[in-house]
Amino acid sequence: PVGFKGHPAVVGYDLLDKPDPAGVPGAVVSVPTFSSRMLDAIRYVDSETPVIVESGQGPTAIGELTPLPDNRVLYSFHREPESPMASVVEWQKKHHVADNRILVGADSKVGQPKGWHSLLSADKVSIVGKN
Repeated sequence: PVGFKGHPAVVGYDLLDKPDPAGVPGAVVSVPTFSSRMLDAIRYVDSETPVIVESGQGPTAIGELTPLPDNRVLYSFHREPESPMASVVEWQKKHHVADNRILVGADSKVGQPKGWHSLLSADKVSIVGKN
């Protein structure tokens, strides 16, 4: 991050895309440990730029995320057709994470039949629409 700190084109550091919470066979550390260590290393040189921690795949993957002690961490999830927003809201409430720290990293419903957004609650549609 040293070369990217303060660069206007950098909006955040994304640690891993769709990590597997089970990890990689033979890996030295778990995904939560990796994320925590990476956050510490990034904060050593850049205390301001958001850090993005992604959930894995599947309808309840966000529940596997471990919140980190930093208010500039954004939590990202990929909305798959079977992924209910309710699991995101439940995780937010459990860990007291504000709406502005939730990132829809990808939405596979784009291009889906008209009316797909009715699957979301009205409050989350407005949040997704604004962010």
